[in-house]
Amino acid sequence: MALGQYIVTTRKNIASSGTGEMLVNNPSNNDFQAKIKTLIFGSETLTDVDCLKNVTVDSSGTSKTPQNLEITVNNTSSIEVETGGTYSGGTTFFSGVIYPNCREPVGGTINTEREDMILYPGNNLLIKVTNKGASTGRTTLELVYKEMKY
Repeated sequence: MALGQYIVTTRKNIASSGTGEMLVNNPSNNDFQAKIKTLIFGSETLTDVDCLKNVTVDSSGTSKTPQNLEITVNNTSSIEVETGGTYSGGTTFFSGVIYPNCREPVGGTINTEREDMILYPGNNLLIKVTNKGASTGRTTLELVYKEMKY
């Protein structure tokens, strides 16, 4: 059973003009939808953020394990998350800017308290950050979501 609330994070040093990605995939055979509550971005450098839906996975990356926010519950998420793969295509539905050393709220948060972003089975979401600064900088991505019966 995968019901629950989950968090998944990643931190990466990104060179000037370099990119980092987090892919969130809801498998087509899943009985659950992911209601995305919050995406939080942080960076030491000026960074562009692009969120794309339904990209093609050209080569898979490293799997990330979402952590259940109900600390004493052992349910694992049915949503697949990875970083460091190669992706193409997709449709951009959000673009933004992270200003240096800002985590939130200045351009660094998509807070979906009023309307949830819903990731239905058979769909994916790519969160891509591009370092626009002159030097290498650390960037963090944090995703909080709730799994609900589809």
